[in-house]
Amino acid sequence: MRQSFYLSWVGALLLGLTQCAPARLENTSWNLVELEGKALDMPMNAKRVYIQLKGSDEQQNLSGFAGCNSMGGSYSTPGDNAIIFEPISTRMFCEETMELENAFIKMLTSADRYQIEGRQLLLYKQDLLLGKFRAG
Repeated sequence: MRQSFYLSWVGALLLGLTQCAPARLENTSWNLVELEGKALDMPMNAKRVYIQLKGSDEQQNLSGFAGCNSMGGSYSTPGDNAIIFEPISTRMFCEETMELENAFIKMLTSADRYQIEGRQLLLYKQDLLLGKFRAG
């Protein structure tokens, strides 16, 4: 009995630590929560807007969903917290989410640096906060 209590306690502690650990830029699904200083307001049946970054020595790939269209592309991190996105996407028209998608892609192409605070990814153009993401 005492051993199972101890194992349960250790398991809960480890789970709590992994949920509090800072997220990594790469290999994390980043869900958009704020754009241009406004909380994301999505239609009821809309898919989540997100990016995922995967890097290797040869290639750094961007994938995600922009609100209406899937997207891909590349990114680079040329220096301390500097980032450059080069997104590409299909161009299907979606009346309810097209404005969001256009603003999202513009935000990505405008961003020049990033900061990770715990489980949040913040994208900036110089000192202007463009968007907030939460690790998913």
